[in-house]
Amino acid sequence: MSPLAAAMYQVLRMRLPKPIARKALIDHAELISELYRYPDAPQDLDPRDPRIDDAAAELVQPCRDANLPLISSLIIHSDTREPAPSYYAAAHPPTQPHASPEIPPETSRKSHRELWEAELKEVIMTFYPAKL
Repeated sequence: MSPLAAAMYQVLRMRLPKPIARKALIDHAELISELYRYPDAPQDLDPRDPRIDDAAAELVQPCRDANLPLISSLIIHSDTREPAPSYYAAAHPPTQPHASPEIPPETSRKSHRELWEAELKEVIMTFYPAKL
């Protein structure tokens, strides 16, 4: 796990458990302000930095390996109030190699949102170990 992903995991696990999902969510700007406390995390991040989304996606497999809900589902973009597309690609990859032309993009987006919301319900009630 990269130093950024490891620091991100620590920030996220300290926010849990929470009884209300919206109180546990964290946008990029708030996450960056928390990451500055971790010397191994890059100190030159900005809210649009793709390294944040990459590190969030990197947390998916360790959570799955530990049989835990995906903690990176807490990280959202401030404008969409949803995770990045890279989160969805890592957490809920398509089951078919190519999207069906018969399925409108908004249906796919709705399905992703439903999967994320279901994951989030599990995450907010979970205690995460100090190390993943």
